[in-house]
Amino acid sequence: MKKRWIGIVLACCVCLAGTGLTACGGEQAVTVPYDDMIHEDGSYDENIFYRNDCEILAPDCQVLKITEGEEAGYYYLYATNSLTVYRSKDLSHWENMSRKVGYNAYTLTENDFGNGNAYCWWAPEVLYNNEDQMYYMYFSMEPRNGDGLNPTIICAKSENPYGPFVNVRPAPEGNPLPSDPDASVQDKLTFGAENYFFDMKELAPVLREKYPDRFGKNYKYVSAIDPHPFVDPVADSATGKHKKYLYWTSLGTYTDEGGASAIFVMEMEDWVTPKYETVTRLTTAGYTTVDGTEQCDCETNGNWINEGPFVYPRKQADGSYKYYLTLSVNDSKDKTYSVVQAIGDSPMGPFTKLQKAEGGILIGTDDQTWDHISGPGHHCFVEENGELYILYHQHMDVILAGDDRAVSLDEVEFTKNNQGQEVLYVNGPTRDSVQLLPSFVSEYKNIAPEATIASSDKQDASILNDRLVSLYSYIDYVKEFKTEKQVTITLSFEDYREITGVMIYNSKDYTLAFDKIASVKIYFKDGEKQYTGQLKDIPFDMEKYAYEGGMRPGGAAIAVFEPVYVNKIEVTVSVPDKRAIDQDDEGYYIYQSSVAFSEIKVIGK
Repeated sequence: MKKRWIGIVLACCVCLAGTGLTACGGEQAVTVPYDDMIHEDGSYDENIFYRNDCEILAPDCQVLKITEGEEAGYYYLYATNSLTVYRSKDLSHWENMSRKVGYNAYTLTENDFGNGNAYCWWAPEVLYNNEDQMYYMYFSMEPRNGDGLNPTIICAKSENPYGPFVNVRPAPEGNPLPSDPDASVQDKLTFGAENYFFDMKELAPVLREKYPDRFGKNYKYVSAIDPHPFVDPVADSATGKHKKYLYWTSLGTYTDEGGASAIFVMEMEDWVTPKYETVTRLTTAGYTTVDGTEQCDCETNGNWINEGPFVYPRKQADGSYKYYLTLSVNDSKDKTYSVVQAIGDSPMGPFTKLQKAEGGILIGTDDQTWDHISGPGHHCFVEENGELYILYHQHMDVILAGDDRAVSLDEVEFTKNNQGQEVLYVNGPTRDSVQLLPSFVSEYKNIAPEATIASSDKQDASILNDRLVSLYSYIDYVKEFKTEKQVTITLSFEDYREITGVMIYNSKDYTLAFDKIASVKIYFKDGEKQYTGQLKDIPFDMEKYAYEGGMRPGGAAIAVFEPVYVNKIEVTVSVPDKRAIDQDDEGYYIYQSSVAFSEIKVIGK
């Protein structure tokens, strides 16, 4: 661990027990040793931070916190095309559960799918049902290799989060599908129906009747992926019960099913009994609403994909709820794969996708020049202790993109867009940059929002402790603090607070970025004595975060020190001296004249 010994060093210094600081003379100024987290070996303090190193291959990831049994307290991770389950205590370091239980976790028995040739194991999502104390797994799978059918939904259950899971619609003994390769599709449907979660004979007619423009008269097979079970937090006024729902993606690629993929939902009587008559279409790819009248500028690459639904309910001041339907758009193998948000007043919709400027792209790379992040998408949310995080995948190879995708984590906040709508906002995507661990897995959190904040130049400094990091060029309601001269930002707390570090997030604009923080002063006490500590020239790793054309997201100047009790912090930022940022038409250098920064985090208790 590299530490910088910086500060005001006076004569007659004495040690402050337990703080790692040195008090100096009657002026009570101290030196402050700190760690800037810029380590040649790539290490960092894993008790405070995490980093998206993209080491765990887990596309279409879903996480469930276990609250019952011997696995209580663990987060379980499930993913596409993997019979491996991972678990974690901190959402950052993952353990392969197959090594613990001695088999490929959640492996189904061969008879669950007749001849055992099922494939395309996609997007599993697991819930725990208190009513029967069972874990239910929904996923999509092709029932048999080479039968010409697209994946459809399967539901399986287990007593344990790691399995083995058993299909709730098991096949009869033997091979339920005809061995004749020339058998008709209708014959294959007839023989394989016991496997599918959806009853094709009940659901297909409903879809044909409700949506004849999409489902033709010969439509018999439900081509579906990415199931998402959801329980409404609002109790039904008639029954007092909380309704259950299942969302999924209709592929739109099977015979007599027209159009691009779309999100559907239907109410569930229980977790194995769909209410087919309630099936409802929620989205039209490329458009803001299901009626397809206004184009959505978040969907840009022409693939017209809507998939991977996840619903987040948000309670309003009046007690009602807004429902945020979040889904992935574009192509999962493409750099522009993204998560977008749509807002509705009911789990059944209708939902309206937001445009880019309204915060439509929840997490993505569209319209950005980032060179180290590709295809962030297919996600879930984790919430605890009032903190919300998004887990998603991003391409391991940012150049080639493709199918290799790794699990990632970033924090989520709510803010208001320019239209006054309360919208989800992600401080990401990030990669290779250390971020503050969730407080529910660490003893520390960002306490800067609890401070009164002011600037020496009388600007509004509240944008620096609003929990939002400015990342996207087309979102102007998340702002940066900009100045043309040295400025000091003061954060004051009502009482002394235990803190162990600060993070100052840089500008998203290379021409406005700082290369170091001039100083940080902390006003703290030891017993009844008060002291002032100073940290100078806290470096920003410009080599890591700056590239031709821009700044990689998530970068901050960091100083971590031994815990002290602080009631005031002063952060001083200067305009870099003679940093060339461009050249004019005649070849003369243009030097930086302003500086901007996005957010200040105070790491405290």
